[in-house]
Amino acid sequence: MPLEHERHVLPCGTAVLARRLDVNDIVVVRAFAPMGALYESDAEAGISSFVQSLLPRGTRRRSAHDIQEELAGLGANVEGTAGLDLGSVNLRATRAGWEAAFDLWTEIITEPSFPPEEVETEIEQTLGAIEAREDQLSARVVDLFRDLF
Repeated sequence: MPLEHERHVLPCGTAVLARRLDVNDIVVVRAFAPMGALYESDAEAGISSFVQSLLPRGTRRRSAHDIQEELAGLGANVEGTAGLDLGSVNLRATRAGWEAAFDLWTEIITEPSFPPEEVETEIEQTLGAIEAREDQLSARVVDLFRDLF
């Protein structure tokens, strides 16, 4: 049984699917794009995840701090993720503040600035996470299996 939803096509050709849920006062909006390890060469490995994590860290008009302060004031969160073949930018907000949060989410997607200091911070955090992962036996086993497979 298919879920009831509305389908809208934006002028740029992007399809938007909407489905109303009245179980709580949370609004979730997600934008998806084909990206990830499946589309990356060896030289580009990890770039999709790197870019997605940097999206909420600055726009042409706002710093990472400004974005986080505004989101916190609205009771909202924006997160970018990238998987094997799909990336997304997700907005989670309260019903009361979702329209203002949506405007900020749209700015994050359409006007990212990738500030050099945020790029450097993300590089340091990513390298730290890789080092920490190598110290976790179960993660290391999965990585070795994946490499062998």
